[in-house]
Amino acid sequence: MIQKIGIIGSGSIASHHIRALNKLGADATCIASRPNSVSTINLARAHKIKNTYNSVRELINHAKDFEALILCTPASAVPEILQTINNMNLPILIEKPGINFEDSLSEFKEWNLYFGYNRRFYKTVNVFKDSIGNQKGFFNFKIVEDYDSLFSKDLLFNTIHENSVHFFDLCSFIFGPYSIGKVEKMNGNFGYIINILNNNNESVGQFFMQFGTPANSTISFENSKISLNLKPLEKIQRANKLVVLEPNQTCSVRKYIPSWHPETEQGEFIEDSELKPGFEMQMSAFLNSQDSVLNGNKLALLADAQFAYKVARQICLKIKEIEN
Repeated sequence: MIQKIGIIGSGSIASHHIRALNKLGADATCIASRPNSVSTINLARAHKIKNTYNSVRELINHAKDFEALILCTPASAVPEILQTINNMNLPILIEKPGINFEDSLSEFKEWNLYFGYNRRFYKTVNVFKDSIGNQKGFFNFKIVEDYDSLFSKDLLFNTIHENSVHFFDLCSFIFGPYSIGKVEKMNGNFGYIINILNNNNESVGQFFMQFGTPANSTISFENSKISLNLKPLEKIQRANKLVVLEPNQTCSVRKYIPSWHPETEQGEFIEDSELKPGFEMQMSAFLNSQDSVLNGNKLALLADAQFAYKVARQICLKIKEIEN
């Protein structure tokens, strides 16, 4: 297992990565950011990181300090950072989305690059995925974003590329390859309905993108045999039968109670890590990334990051078409 990690960037997400690797017995041994960065100084002090550097170049001059790197920088900075690293042949975990245009990292395809789509490692997401198996049905990805995105196209497109992209990756992780069909604007400027197509050009679900609604993002799947809900994503509810209780003297309303059979299996699971959900398992997979059995092939690779970005870009282009 990898023991010594170098951190590049000192945004708020870096602290979550550091807590996860510390829990697993590894250490953040050094950190690099822009010169005289207050956030870098504070992060190093909070996590007792001894070595701080004012540039990526300075960090790689101390390569003996680390066995792998975690990049917690804006996507726009990633290609230049990788050029500076100049193929040190180390595992590198890049915080999502990792790229800011579709082919920006193609030249690094032979590197050991992984991308921080931590929701792939939610316990609930994996129970959801396993419960579906090879069944056919309909997916609904309800994506709730900030209300202000309705009033600024720049903010809207940035939000889709940097946050909604989590769901575009989860769709491929759970369901497999897909494409984007028709995009429709909802009545009242409330959001967008984005049709999801399979390889046969059949509708298999939708991204239901909403802005400012007082509700959580959710994922659901249904067919004639099963109903699955991540509502919120850290909690799963499963049902494969519906019990109907007719009205009686004590209750005048008919009740419909979804339940899971067999009763000996738990029908509801809740994400239970004290860390940011998914981060502990993602970090474990990264620290053991050279062992494909241990990481379970859940880590997002370059092709996964490029696919999620491609979907985000297609959706933005279709939104521009219907808004013009």
